[in-house]
Amino acid sequence: MDNTIKRFVRFDGSGNKNENLLRTVSDEEAFYLNMRRGGKIVHTGFVAHSLEMFVDMLRKVDRKAIEYHLREDYNDFAAWIRDVFRDEKLASEVADMQWWEPRSKLISKIQERISELKSRVVAKVDVL
Repeated sequence: MDNTIKRFVRFDGSGNKNENLLRTVSDEEAFYLNMRRGGKIVHTGFVAHSLEMFVDMLRKVDRKAIEYHLREDYNDFAAWIRDVFRDEKLASEVADMQWWEPRSKLISKIQERISELKSRVVAKVDVL
């Protein structure tokens, strides 16, 4: 496992907004899940390249990793969704999450948005 701490970069995309939100991103844009262990910040080995991979990752990771990224002063999950996928709606909903709330609530919010976006792609309706 590579313990290098990594951050995502911003995406400057074009094209269908719904498809952009559902796309698989590069390593540079991916979310690298970290956590605090023994006073150090370490990479957990989990990396998400899409919103669907992100949900899968949230189901598997140690609760401490989620708590690390949902700090009171900054929400890394919301920042990734806003900056990489440019989804203000989902980012706003995720930004309201607190570290003590059950992970199922976070997963549910993201899954609902994924389902909404997939139905819009099928119907060829642009994102709101």
